[in-house]
Amino acid sequence: MNGIRWIGFGLAFVFVIGLLGCSIEETEEPSLGAIEVRAVDTTASEPILGGTVKLNGVPQTGGTPLVVDGLKAGEYTIELRPGRGYPPRETNAAVFPPDTTTVVFTFASPDTSSEYNGTVTVTVDQPDARIIVDEQFISVTPPAPVLLPPGGYTMSALVPGYRTLEPSLVSLDIIAGEFYDISFSFEEAVTGPRLDQLAPDFLLPTDAGDTLSLGQFRGR
Repeated sequence: MNGIRWIGFGLAFVFVIGLLGCSIEETEEPSLGAIEVRAVDTTASEPILGGTVKLNGVPQTGGTPLVVDGLKAGEYTIELRPGRGYPPRETNAAVFPPDTTTVVFTFASPDTSSEYNGTVTVTVDQPDARIIVDEQFISVTPPAPVLLPPGGYTMSALVPGYRTLEPSLVSLDIIAGEFYDISFSFEEAVTGPRLDQLAPDFLLPTDAGDTLSLGQFRGR
């Protein structure tokens, strides 16, 4: 029995020594970085606010200036649509955690002549219409013309408390010097959205610096 006790004591002693000699490694959380996206009008020397941003094709909440955090190390594709006559831009940027990579898009003030832009005349059969180009409200009261640089765009219109009689998301392929007529018709005294006829929901920047979803604007 004494021999068995000594063997058991020896095994326990070896086990304890083994534990003391081992180091327990803790798994560290991977370090994360961020990308800050800014847009600047170099002609006017002022920032361009409210531009919509996509990161690797995924729309981001909010508008420029915008910080997207929680990013792993690697290269990302940034797409910017400033709206208001500025052309869309795209670039790549690398993230090196824990640092923030700043991406600054620079633009000259848009040429407001029809020679270098397409002219879109928007007609709406109800007052207080809001015109949206590429998911951004524009300060145009129909039937005032909208000048857009060459390229592809989507356009829609909203009237609080009304719904469109036809699909309200229009695709445009703008060519410089060309003229386009777009009309939107609304059903009077009918509230609430018709899901198969309204543009998809998205976030819109406000003058206060926050965002408002299109669903909230419609009263959904």
